[in-house]
Amino acid sequence: MATDSWDHIFLFFHMVGIGLILSLPISAHMIKGAMANPKFPIRAKARIAVFLTNMDEIAKIGALVLIATGIGLMWTRGIPVSRLWGGDWKLGVVLLLFALIVINGNLFAGRAIRQGRQVLEQAAATGERPTPEMLEKVQKARQFISITGAPQIGILAVTVLVAAFAASP
Repeated sequence: MATDSWDHIFLFFHMVGIGLILSLPISAHMIKGAMANPKFPIRAKARIAVFLTNMDEIAKIGALVLIATGIGLMWTRGIPVSRLWGGDWKLGVVLLLFALIVINGNLFAGRAIRQGRQVLEQAAATGERPTPEMLEKVQKARQFISITGAPQIGILAVTVLVAAFAASP
């Protein structure tokens, strides 16, 4: 296959990877209101937490897709790693921002999602009203997700903008 054909294939799957990564913050933002409502059933909240944990895994797969396709795009366009800090410095900035997104997501947001899921599943399994300690843990997890989610979306937006300008001649 010609290099141009590979470039189109890598670019297509690169866009798929971006969509996979965006699935987590978008879905988390959409269901934030239901999770904050004290009248919303705890079993439903536990299922939503399971869904968010699954979305976290999908976002991780998206990050792996972006890494693989990004390397492929560099290959098809003839960009060696040594040029990332010279002539193609914008691409180097994109890679640094992407690393920041992955680190923030894994260390902070993902951990908060898993912690909230654990507490909600524990409460749903007993079938009883959650204790004040459980509710406090869920509230802390929600706040932590909000705190780490906003910068995550902001960094992602800046990354996409810089990538768009890096791709333009």
